[in-house]
This record gives sequence, structure tokens and C-alpha cells, in this order.
Amino acid sequence: RVTHRFARDTRFSSDKTPYKIFFSASISVHGKDAPYSGYYLHIGSPVLADNGCYGGIYCPPSPVIAKLRHAIVDNIEEFEEIISLPDIKKYYPDWVGEKLKTAPKGWPRDHKNIELLRLKDIGKFSPLSLSQLTSGDWVELVNERFRMIKPLNDFIDYSIDE
Repeated sequence: RVTHRFARDTRFSSDKTPYKIFFSASISVHGKDAPYSGYYLHIGSPVLADNGCYGGIYCPPSPVIAKLRHAIVDNIEEFEEIISLPDIKKYYPDWVGEKLKTAPKGWPRDHKNIELLRLKDIGKFSPLSLSQLTSGDWVELVNERFRMIKPLNDFIDYSIDE
């Protein structure tokens, strides 16, 4: 478990506000620096729409994302079944993170799964309102959302370990 620091690195920012205006925490059974999946909670300011839960892998090293791309293609039926689970479709609607502008190296541009192969991060975000995250049952709500995305994290982790 990691609770992120509350101070901001202001060296290269025009905004010199010294503190973050949000709370965030990462949870991974593999530790904070391991290239595996994890869970992330973000509770921001009332004016920003970035509150919620994330599940997946963020900024994986090149060999890891290459391995995951092959795992997705080799196990596309299983992967599509996971991302089509009703709770994931409903509560984690979109992929989060950057995408390559074109096909990754070694893959044809017209590959049938090119949209998945272009992902740099393999993760999904479940938005939550600030009122949901400040209610008395917010811990149970976040736990439930993390449970929903666990099949994706399991796929990522066992694909990395293969």
C-alpha cells in the first residue's frame, strides 16, 4: 500500500502551490515499484471530475507492455470476456491513459485488435462523485469497485508471469 505524498514537486511548474489538492493511494500485492497491476484511488477537489478508482497497469516498462500485447492477442476471447463483464462495462466504461498514434512496433496497422494494441497503459477508471467518496460507506463502495476490476488485474498479472 502506498499513500502518495501531499507535497508537490514545483520545480518545473508555473503553479508553485506547494501542496496537492487531492488524496491518492495505490494498492498492489507486488509493492509500489513492481511492474504488475494494481488499484488506485483518487479523491480530488469538488470542482474536478477525476474522483474514482482505477484498476490495471500504469506506465509498464516496454518489455512488459510488449508481453501484455501478445497475451491479449493470444487470449483475445478470454480478454474480451473479462472487459465485457457487466460490472466492468457499466462502472469502468473506458480505457485510461495514452495510446500510440499508430500500431506498435512489429504489429500491422490493420490488425483486428489494433485499438487494444495501441494502449500504452492497460487500465480502466471508475468515476465516483465526491459525495459518494465522503459518505459513511465509501470504503465498502471503493472495495466493491476494486473487486469488479480484479479479473482484469488477474489477467495482467498472470500474463506477465507466463
